[in-house]
Amino acid sequence: MELKNVTLCSLWKAQQRDPDVEPRSSKDYKPIVMTLRDATEDQLLAMKYTYYDKEERKWIKLQVKHALQAATAQLNKYMNIISMGRVTSTRPGVLDDRITCRDGGCDVLLGYVIICVGGARVLCRPTTRKVTFYSFEVVHPQDT
Repeated sequence: MELKNVTLCSLWKAQQRDPDVEPRSSKDYKPIVMTLRDATEDQLLAMKYTYYDKEERKWIKLQVKHALQAATAQLNKYMNIISMGRVTSTRPGVLDDRITCRDGGCDVLLGYVIICVGGARVLCRPTTRKVTFYSFEVVHPQDT
């Protein structure tokens, strides 16, 4: 599962000429809250938000759909690594003593991307299914 949070403040800052400004009161958010209340899913995905990139030392403005795409790509990457079974010296995989990976099994991995938009709306998307050649089991500490 990949969770993302597009804050109300980041939505508000995306609408400002200078994203360094801060809202004066919670009333500044009211137009965005009203928009969120009535927005279709396509309208939510088209909304812009901003964040400060510390490496580039500048504000970045994106649409919510870009966060969804990036989160989906990230989760698919995780699932591809998990599907390789136990990590070895020659390939990535699961490196967690709480998870047992058995060769010859067949599990199906399914992930979900969940994005909270402005603390008022939630978008959820399943990822593509990933069939593995392993079975995965959680080992409980009392069982070891």
